[in-house]
Amino acid sequence: MSSIRPESDDQTALSIESRSPSRDQEAQTLSERLGLRMVDGRIGVDELRVVLIDDRIELWNSASRRKGIRIDFSDIDVRTGSGNLSKQQPISKAICGRQDRREGRRLSIIDATAGFGHDAFLLACMGHHVVAIERDPVIHLLLGDAHRRMLRDPDLSEAAGGRLHIKHGDSIDLLDDMDPVDVVYLDPMFDPEGRSSALPKIRAQILRRIVPPSGSDIGLFESAIRRARKRVVVKRSSGDQPLIPDPDLQISGKIVRYDIYLPPNDN
Repeated sequence: MSSIRPESDDQTALSIESRSPSRDQEAQTLSERLGLRMVDGRIGVDELRVVLIDDRIELWNSASRRKGIRIDFSDIDVRTGSGNLSKQQPISKAICGRQDRREGRRLSIIDATAGFGHDAFLLACMGHHVVAIERDPVIHLLLGDAHRRMLRDPDLSEAAGGRLHIKHGDSIDLLDDMDPVDVVYLDPMFDPEGRSSALPKIRAQILRRIVPPSGSDIGLFESAIRRARKRVVVKRSSGDQPLIPDPDLQISGKIVRYDIYLPPNDN
């Protein structure tokens, strides 16, 4: 369950508002649980607001008018074998070794830095079993809302096949208590100074405002390599140095690169 966000001098001011009478009590409960001010009215320039609407939860800023930002999986092409789900996609090649792809194996994966959940949902639609961990309680709230809406959508729900599970917490703390999996997937926050991101620009900016870089990426990698039976995959901007020097393999896309590290016991 989401809990109060740890305070930081660098964090953006966050508040919460209900714009649906049926969700007023829920907003009040979330306000107390997450430590967010319950407000309405104009949104400040340096403020982000969690807004509960009838059927969804959105994140609004001072420029938002008719709608805010929400996590939504419906923009992902879930047709099997084509588009986003093609086995030729760089992420598919990075997650699965050649033999696993050839044999169509469904792997167990921990996405230890879930963020907006795009990659975790994509991997679930490819047939893998994914546990997506998000440490920030507000992003976890938005991700959980997207997951519930996905389950209500017959096409998206069928594509994911019950293979995506969302978990809240710090992956460094959680990984050591979890069973080993085939792959641990890491997408550390890109360097904000001029680096590209796989996310649309405004979403990447919002994510950085809410969740500053943890500063513990190396510790997260060390926890990941202890839990991965087959590989750890680290997603990087194409211009970034590897998180850990000398990856065993690299798969490059147009704007991102996947660095692959094989655990010591890998055969």
